[in-house]
Order: sequence, then C-alpha cells, then structure tokens
Amino acid sequence: MADHLTHSPGGFNPIGEQSPRKPKLLIVEDNDTLRTQMRWALAEEYEVCEAADRETALEVFRKERPALVMLDLGLSPAAQGVEEGFLALGAILDIDSTAKIVVVTGRAEREYRRNALAKGAYGFFSKPYDLEELKIVLRRAHY
Repeated sequence: MADHLTHSPGGFNPIGEQSPRKPKLLIVEDNDTLRTQMRWALAEEYEVCEAADRETALEVFRKERPALVMLDLGLSPAAQGVEEGFLALGAILDIDSTAKIVVVTGRAEREYRRNALAKGAYGFFSKPYDLEELKIVLRRAHY
C-alpha cells in the first residue's frame, strides 16, 4: 500500500505527508505519436520531459537535469540515419558523465547496439520494444 501512496497525484498521500518526487525522464523521440505513447505509458512513474531533436534535447537536459534519458538514434533533421542520435548521446554525457541513457530505436543493427553501449548508454532497446522490460531497465538505471 505504501508504494501506491508514493505515486498519488499532486505529490501528497491521503494522510497529508509529502511523498517523494517522481524522477525526471527525458524522452527524445522525433515521432510525435510514439513520444506521446511513451509519455502516457511512463507518466505514472516519472515526471516526463520531451524533445523531438538533438538541440531541444540538450536544452531540456541542461535545464531539467533528468535522472534518466530515453533516446532514439534516428532524429531530425537526419531521421533516416543515426548520426544525430549518437551526437545527442555524446553531448548529454559531456554535460553529465553519470547520465543514465537508454537508447530506444528502430535501428536494430548490432553495430549500433555495440556503439551505443561503448559510448556510454546504459541500455539499448529495438522498436518495437516490450514496455514492461523497458520499465525494469529504467528502474534499475535510476536506482
């Protein structure tokens, strides 16, 4: 029951004690529909921030300092490639070398997985992904 109280709306539980703040999660995804779906799926556990491109992601990361980042590799303006995503990964880690970044992308090639993990990503998921597995990895990354 205490776990349920932790996630109550407004940050307060029914007996008036302030509950811990939800960790911030930055979702970096250029597809509006997917970003919205991710936000709705994760909003109960996280305070969700969003960005659709590298530049906005870096701006939001600097301002909000999220505990976790979900990062698509295929970002505008070159959404068919992976360069923007890898540039975002490196730039976020340059800002905060302890950032926990989970790559969630439609680019399933093994070399991308290896490169992302070698460059500092905490985890890597190919789309379509299993939401419950993703939630487990996000929880592990945060704690």
